[in-house]
Amino acid sequence: MNKKEQAKLEEALTAAALRYTAPVERDVPKPTEGESQGFVFYGASGDSSRVEELKSGSTSHWPVGSKYSGSQGGISMYSTRLRALKALRCEAERECARRLRNIDIQIEREENKV
Repeated sequence: MNKKEQAKLEEALTAAALRYTAPVERDVPKPTEGESQGFVFYGASGDSSRVEELKSGSTSHWPVGSKYSGSQGGISMYSTRLRALKALRCEAERECARRLRNIDIQIEREENKV
């Protein structure tokens, strides 16, 4: 594929990215005792979006493989990286929709001035 064809393909794939993903609920509950392991996402509204594998106890959570005790508070998580990625995509879609709605409101206001 030449550069022009690659650019057209990328444009089509980008347009196809405008779709809605079904919401995905966290399915690993916050532990009341002991610890659990799962995945969470960060940064749904920015370019630094990521999914991390964590462990959670009843009073804190921390990255898998970390030697420190982690952040305060136990949390619920997703059981798989795939579920967390789908939840991240869903949240990013919601954030984009909010931003687009804000722009639409501004457009409507300008059109009503005419």
